[in-house]
Amino acid sequence: MSHAAYVFDAYGTLFDVHAAVRRHAGAMGPDGQAFSDLWRAKQLEYSWIRTLMGAYTDFWALTEQSLDYAFARFPSADKSSRQPCWTPTGISTAIRKSPACSST
Repeated sequence: MSHAAYVFDAYGTLFDVHAAVRRHAGAMGPDGQAFSDLWRAKQLEYSWIRTLMGAYTDFWALTEQSLDYAFARFPSADKSSRQPCWTPTGISTAIRKSPACSST
């Protein structure tokens, strides 16, 4: 049997989705893990809802919207860290530098 392509979900499977929050833990305060959990949950929830509605939104836009939601829910998180740490470039850098993506 031959296959033209193999497809799998790398986000959360191969990439550490909590790496960005850990990298900026000092700015997140005592609720850093809960912040990260809510951010990721909302990110997926927004993606599913928009897909079901037939209202495509770029995944980075969903990421930023869910991040804003998490900042609103956790007043202990330093909102001044929103830019530039939480841009797609900053998030991607944190994920690439996480132990899961490091070479040995």
